[in-house]
Amino acid sequence: MMPIAGGFSSRNLSVSMLIQSAYNVKPWEIVGGPGWLTTDGYDIEAKAEGNPTFQEKLEMLRPLLADRFQLKFHRETRQMPIYSLTVAKNGPKLQATAAGVRGFIRPGRGLIDGKGVTMGTLAGFLGGSLGQRVTDNTGVIGGFDIRLEWTPTEVEADYKYDDRPIDPTGPSIFAAIQEQLGLKLEASKGPIEVLVIDHVERPSEN
Repeated sequence: MMPIAGGFSSRNLSVSMLIQSAYNVKPWEIVGGPGWLTTDGYDIEAKAEGNPTFQEKLEMLRPLLADRFQLKFHRETRQMPIYSLTVAKNGPKLQATAAGVRGFIRPGRGLIDGKGVTMGTLAGFLGGSLGQRVTDNTGVIGGFDIRLEWTPTEVEADYKYDDRPIDPTGPSIFAAIQEQLGLKLEASKGPIEVLVIDHVERPSEN
């Protein structure tokens, strides 16, 4: 999705991606709906008067989803699988980012690379790779130089923006995080507020 003056433009975005953008939810926080919600792509252009903020531009998708796709949903809290990010037995292997160094994070397929990365931020990006919420329970404070590499998960299999060569014999994300960062991921369950699809339709042809 590309912001433009007074609105935004997107090409070949799924309805699931549009919902994620409009309502600030993660893929695993959307429940129900037909299969085409994640496979069909749509071109969207929207403009508004004045100079809307980026968040206001995203919220412009809400009436579009209701009008064009007849989207109806409700929210509820469910117990769902999550992962807890904790410190491994022998302690963390983390290098604090030097003072004055500008922080960044660059995710990829089987890769998280960055500086000034907090454990909360790392947990968020790990969640995207695993397709489940990851909560930070490390108790580790500060920003760190992070380079974590692993064999991509099934969730990452369709990443199209990253053609980096991958070693299929490399470590899993679970092994890599222990070996490279001295952290670990523990499977658990926890309450997550989800957006439950009640009704959605393909748009009629113009």
